[in-house]
Amino acid sequence: MLVSILGLGALAIGASTVWTQEAPRAEEGTEARADDATVEKGVEVLARGPVHEAYAEPVTTKPRPGPLVRKQPPAAIEEVPPDQKPEGENVQWVAGYWGWEDDRSDFIWVSGFWRTPPPDRRWVPGYWARAEGGSQWTPGFWEVEEQEDVTYLAPPPDPIDSGPNVPAPAADNTWVPGCWVYRETRYVWRPGYWLAYRSGWVWVPAHYVWTPGGCVFVEGYWDYTLRSRGLLFAPVYLDPGLVRANWLYRPRHVVYTDFLFSALFVRAGYGSYYFGDYFDPRYDRLGYVSWFDYRFGGRGYDPLYSYYRWENRNDRRWDRDLRDLYVARRAGEAPRPPQTFAQQTTLIQNINNKTVTVNNIKNVTVLAPMNQVDRTVVKLQPVSPERLATERKHAQQLRQATIVRQKTEVQVAAQGPPRRPNDAPRSAKLEVTKHPAAAAKPSGKAAPSPPPPVKPEVRPAGKPQAKPEPRGPEPKGPAPKPAPKPEPKPKERPKPEPKPQPEPKPKEKPKPEPKPAPKPSDKDKKDKG
Repeated sequence: MLVSILGLGALAIGASTVWTQEAPRAEEGTEARADDATVEKGVEVLARGPVHEAYAEPVTTKPRPGPLVRKQPPAAIEEVPPDQKPEGENVQWVAGYWGWEDDRSDFIWVSGFWRTPPPDRRWVPGYWARAEGGSQWTPGFWEVEEQEDVTYLAPPPDPIDSGPNVPAPAADNTWVPGCWVYRETRYVWRPGYWLAYRSGWVWVPAHYVWTPGGCVFVEGYWDYTLRSRGLLFAPVYLDPGLVRANWLYRPRHVVYTDFLFSALFVRAGYGSYYFGDYFDPRYDRLGYVSWFDYRFGGRGYDPLYSYYRWENRNDRRWDRDLRDLYVARRAGEAPRPPQTFAQQTTLIQNINNKTVTVNNIKNVTVLAPMNQVDRTVVKLQPVSPERLATERKHAQQLRQATIVRQKTEVQVAAQGPPRRPNDAPRSAKLEVTKHPAAAAKPSGKAAPSPPPPVKPEVRPAGKPQAKPEPRGPEPKGPAPKPAPKPEPKPKERPKPEPKPQPEPKPKEKPKPEPKPAPKPSDKDKKDKG
């Protein structure tokens, strides 16, 4: 397993998450520290729940409408970013949102977090919209930074990728499935291809995002590894009495990156990652699939598993041990992780007291208070009051942009969104405010060049072939070229007759040429006479 990015010491702290009633301190930009805030009753820090979709999201092969729940979410709460962030000028605060918790039949708050965005991308937040019988979630997505208009398309046909039919150029290459791409008046199939990873970069292939106004196409892009993306904070359950005006929420509990590998699930119908204890068999019926099994059954593609399996390619036990841990937890043969921070505190105390035996403490250590972060591993820097004010202002601007997005997409839906593959697309302008930090030089290394577009095979929509042939050259740099496909012999064309040339004759001994008879001399004439 990867080395943990956070310190494991002194985790037995009976602290809950932080709600602060002293709003003026944060609004004026003064530095607020964890010791200054008061712990409020009615706030429960959760050690499981949805992963913020701007942090990581799986790729679905078929975009579907978001979940429909029977309740309306509360109004969005006001978040105050923590006063410490990872080093880097382009690290941005991405605000949280309400997520649905089945076991409670209620909403929980998916905390905001610090994020280094993918190169040349900006976040378009998702939203809850009223729907018949309740409310429905529309996911967010990373759009191209300079993109002005969003195109809404009819749902693409069912994918026809049946896996690679040519050998991998190298043993450590990974297969990226193909997808449908809209060209002019119809969908055409873009074949899959073999991809060679670069260390430190996760390839997110092209995919679609469902919205009420139609499907939005997101072209493939390179993203950072989980450790380099930022600090993910724990979701919280809030007592309804706390969600009222003049209350500010500041996330304080960081999710261990290493823990995500040991308890990560994809909920296919929701298009989201979930972390934590979802090992009970009843969660199978709710659509939870382990992240390493998500790609089976035509569900989709998991960029994270694809990358980390490649990163651990020299460790033959990595995949096997990971699966064995999931199987043991599901069968009750290995301890399942705690579901709340309070349960984690008790469990760590029992482990220290040797009343509970755990082979690997990282597998049951989900969260850490931010003031317990190992500063020698995670380089944090203080956030100035001016920067905190800028982040809060930008979060408010994004919230307004999300309201505009919702109205735009609902309006497109009311006018009749494109439904059939040949329906004309609709376009709309979404004015997403650019983050001020994006104007500065991005921190970190530049992303590799993306794989070049694969030459699409034009096929009628709805009439897929059984086995698509991947074609086209593979990317330069990040991906090697596929094995060359034998080309058919071209038809022979008549060639112009060449000028006759003397053929070389076999070497023979030259015959002696007859010498001319000598003229008879006067003496010879006299003798003859």
